[in-house]
Amino acid sequence: MRGPIIVEHATDASLDNTKSLTYDVKADGRLLRVFFKYSASGGGSHTVTVQPLAHFSDGKVATAWPVDDQGTTNYIVQPDQGSFSGTGNQAGKAIYVLSDGVSSEYRITITASTGGISALHVVSELL
Repeated sequence: MRGPIIVEHATDASLDNTKSLTYDVKADGRLLRVFFKYSASGGGSHTVTVQPLAHFSDGKVATAWPVDDQGTTNYIVQPDQGSFSGTGNQAGKAIYVLSDGVSSEYRITITASTGGISALHVVSELL
């Protein structure tokens, strides 16, 4: 029986202006969900991004998501391009890797903008 693998990467963490946190998650052929929330004191645009890091064929090479003929990736990852940007507090947001098939590892990156962020929580779930 293969149950979900849940990892808590950050709990009530803080991140200064223009700083980033990075977490690498080995997918083991599973679907990935990344859940996050944070509080922001500044007016900048803070981002959370999930991208393929290691493909089965070429090892660790950070790359962009493949796109369809419409130039979107929404059939593989939600939201499009695996990236979420927002100002102010973000609660209950998620990035879903629906189907990739070639990536064995993903990189989660959180980047703070003006004012930084606090009360950061990041959880990954492999299904």
